[in-house]
Amino acid sequence: MNKKQSDLSRRRFIGSLSALPVVSFLKPVESLFTGELSGIDSFDNSGPLTYRLFVDDNQLSDLRNRFANLDIFADLREELDSFDRVAERAFLKNDVQYNDHLIDLNRIGHAAPKMAFLYLMTDDVDAARLAVESIETIMRFPTWDYFLEDGSQVIGLQRAPSSVVAVALCSDWLGDFVDGETRKRWIETMGEKGCEACFLSTYGMRYPKRVKGWTMDLTSGYFDHRPDQLFDLSNWPYILDKTNLKAVPASALAIGAAAYEAEMGRSEKTDRWLEQSAFSIKSFGKIYAEDGSYNENLSYANYTSEHLAQGMEILTRFRQLDLTDEINWTGFVDFMYGMSLPTTDDPYGIANFGDAGNGMMSSVPFWIANNFKDPRSMWFAHNMSRAHNIWSVLWHNEESGLPPNDGPSLYRSKLDWITARTGYEPDDLVVAMRSGPPANHEHADRNSIIVKCYGDVLVADPYRPPYANTDPSWRLRLTEGHSALLVDGTGHQYHDGKEGTNPSDAHARIVRTVQYGDVISWSSDATQAYALVTPDIDSVVRTVIIVAPTNTVVIIDKVKKKSTASFVTARYYAKNNDGNGSVQSIQTGFSLIRPTASVDGIALCDGGVDFESGVLDIAEDRALQHPFVDVRSSSQSRNHLLVTVLQPRSSDRPGAEVSVSSADGIATVRLADRYLRIYDSGPIPEFELS
Repeated sequence: MNKKQSDLSRRRFIGSLSALPVVSFLKPVESLFTGELSGIDSFDNSGPLTYRLFVDDNQLSDLRNRFANLDIFADLREELDSFDRVAERAFLKNDVQYNDHLIDLNRIGHAAPKMAFLYLMTDDVDAARLAVESIETIMRFPTWDYFLEDGSQVIGLQRAPSSVVAVALCSDWLGDFVDGETRKRWIETMGEKGCEACFLSTYGMRYPKRVKGWTMDLTSGYFDHRPDQLFDLSNWPYILDKTNLKAVPASALAIGAAAYEAEMGRSEKTDRWLEQSAFSIKSFGKIYAEDGSYNENLSYANYTSEHLAQGMEILTRFRQLDLTDEINWTGFVDFMYGMSLPTTDDPYGIANFGDAGNGMMSSVPFWIANNFKDPRSMWFAHNMSRAHNIWSVLWHNEESGLPPNDGPSLYRSKLDWITARTGYEPDDLVVAMRSGPPANHEHADRNSIIVKCYGDVLVADPYRPPYANTDPSWRLRLTEGHSALLVDGTGHQYHDGKEGTNPSDAHARIVRTVQYGDVISWSSDATQAYALVTPDIDSVVRTVIIVAPTNTVVIIDKVKKKSTASFVTARYYAKNNDGNGSVQSIQTGFSLIRPTASVDGIALCDGGVDFESGVLDIAEDRALQHPFVDVRSSSQSRNHLLVTVLQPRSSDRPGAEVSVSSADGIATVRLADRYLRIYDSGPIPEFELS
């Protein structure tokens, strides 16, 4: 098929769909849901309904030019051009297991729209053929997800949504390369196996008391890959209602409904699907915090936000329902910057609290910049995003944006996640603490810290421990697996892992922040979290003081027991997942060492302090990736003030000479020619710098 034929047939197809009648949306939904629209007041149906899901014909030339010529998309072009089509066709022909939702269906569902997009951008006919072959393979899967309601009805959480999106986008972007009969068959199957599954999952989250029981499909190939991950889903309708796994099917439901309606006409189905999608997407206005922060952290925020943006786009284009203001997206930009933790090896790194891994793609920052004219988001998209994808192309903006301010700064989100920094370059100091309430994908990490300076992470948070509680390395999810405080070797409350990555009951809160000149400080009270495990605990407060000119970090752990004396331990992990980190402990202090930088630590505690290096008692290869040093009180007490001083250093920046001493109840930290005096005045110590 040549370019002229392709463009002409696509215009003819779109034109035929533009003539579909426009009818009232609200009334049918009221009859279906007894008027329960929960704040979704009306849908304005003015304007024609078309099959142009995300791209209008008059945008296509600019998009093709953008994709073909902008340097920012060079890696994406290389990724799509170099996709191994021979291997993929061999896989489709010989290796697909039609019950393997976890790996095989996911692989196909991601490859198909990429090939369709490449065809849309370049008229690569072979890419179009591979997209068709991929969708035909998806059609042959008996079910599209591995979760069930009432033992038999498929509910869509990830694989059904991704399959819906793949079918919808390929049906759209391939245009008349696909004949009408084939496209109709695809769309009908998508509605039956995909949209209904996505509706059932989001409806169950909306009305959890009506759910007849969610379980995992034991016939799925999922268990060939993860035999130890059979989770109890009985509370999942409640748990997932506040997580990324609601955004994914909600967005797919909007995309699938728009495609289905364009092909099959308006019906009770599409009204029902779109209303449910709109309800679920709107509800994220109460899931993101008031300031735009998101409690599953940036990697999940990227995943969630990209899906929400897609769904919002569809609802705006096809129902003129604009839900973009439900979330504080400009505040979300603050969250993106606040959680950034760039290093030399990973300029796009983040403070990886919980299960977070990678940082933001550029797609959502571009989308925010376009919708809210936010120059900071634009700068982030161009300079701090880890990669670009097809949504980055669709939402790209060429403006350069506005960089963040230099100099020391403090970011505190409504989640009580807090970071202090001297800048946004890899060499700059960043100190991050996880305080705040429980959340999905969390760890038992209240008051834990991460320190980055001189191009590397020097005090680390273990990277993505296992989800399954049957894996001994699941222990890394506990307080003992973090740079946090232990009382008699015990951390704070966490769940048993039977339900997966759900929230615990552990709370902490920031009770004071200070920023005065070149000094930044905060205090976080985690008493409730620790007392759930050790009721004799009366107070657990961690105070952090940062002296920016010397990059010095002082950590003060104040612990008070009601009746029984205890030991306290401040544990500090080094980064060694690449095999290039180590720890050293001696009688007078310790070091956490990376190839080009390190942090030296000294400490003080009434009754003395001991330093001991170690690893957790888990599989040796995993344990060695996470060496730590324990800073432990030498004696038991009901009232501890443990002061740890961390001084980052590099080969060409030796850092300040520091010492710590105590007299008359005052701890004094000497920083070159300055003195930090710490007064044990209660749960929150007072301090002065002179």
